[in-house]
Amino acid sequence: CEPLSINTYQYREAALLDIGNGPCGILNFIPGNIKVGIDPNNKMYRENEILYNVEEGVSYITCPAEKLRLPGEYFDFISCVNVLDHVSDPQIVLDEIIRVLKPGGVFFLSVDTRKEEETSLVHPHAFDGDKFIEMAVPLVCLYARNDQPCYDDNPVNKRFDGWFRKP
Repeated sequence: CEPLSINTYQYREAALLDIGNGPCGILNFIPGNIKVGIDPNNKMYRENEILYNVEEGVSYITCPAEKLRLPGEYFDFISCVNVLDHVSDPQIVLDEIIRVLKPGGVFFLSVDTRKEEETSLVHPHAFDGDKFIEMAVPLVCLYARNDQPCYDDNPVNKRFDGWFRKP
């Protein structure tokens, strides 16, 4: 992958999707016309008032990433941060991302990598950066790195960050 330069302000009129938005997702920091956050815990976040830094106009939908009830080829930008190693089926999630991403759209993925023997109930999948790139086909990898510290501070594992574009 080659170095990538993306100006987030180019998405000011775009449709943005954050998969696994958590209590404070990336949608709060990127300008966009339509913003949708998907997380199976969004209802719980709302009921317990733990969604924070919430911008007006962000739609938070409670559903698993494996079953996006969203139109195909709709979103200009999709982010998925620290999610794929927690879902029941990462390939189905990636297939859904590919389905709802517009041609020419950009997908940002960030996730901890680990070895098979380091999986657990909360991290049921073992991945490395090359496997993610293969799983994301037909998306084109624009830039990737696998040398950052893990989200869970595991000293052995690393984090994969990748930028992809749908042809």
